[in-house]
Amino acid sequence: MTYISHSEKLQTQEEQYIIFADKFVFFRIIKQGDDFKVMTATASENSQPLCAYEKLDLLISTTISIFGGAKRSYQSKRDRNNIRYVEFLGFREVTEIEVLAKKVIEKLGFDPVNVAMMEMKELYDNFAIDDSGEDVYLSDGMWLSADGKLTEK
Repeated sequence: MTYISHSEKLQTQEEQYIIFADKFVFFRIIKQGDDFKVMTATASENSQPLCAYEKLDLLISTTISIFGGAKRSYQSKRDRNNIRYVEFLGFREVTEIEVLAKKVIEKLGFDPVNVAMMEMKELYDNFAIDDSGEDVYLSDGMWLSADGKLTEK
């Protein structure tokens, strides 16, 4: 599952967001006037336990392919640690970026179903009161098992 969240990573007064899935941050979005720019992420997020996707060259090439196919031009840049990233400008809506980013993340092999199951397992870990492995009751007759599956009992 792909998520979008506010961020405070970059030193700017502008609104900023990240797009992430699993434990990786893939994109950073910055508001610029009436538009938004999107960049491939090169560093971990400070406020969340998310690290930058380690196959950066693959992220960049996949992003260029997907965003370029949507008639978006890009600039290749380097961050302060001399790590390469790409930046796309002129988006009017964050939702437009989010749609393209989801395509990139899925093409990288982050199957939404597998990621959702991992998140359900994480929910189980958060709700389980011990290490017995017994199902956890949620509400309305729904139970969550240790493998992340929902059942009705």
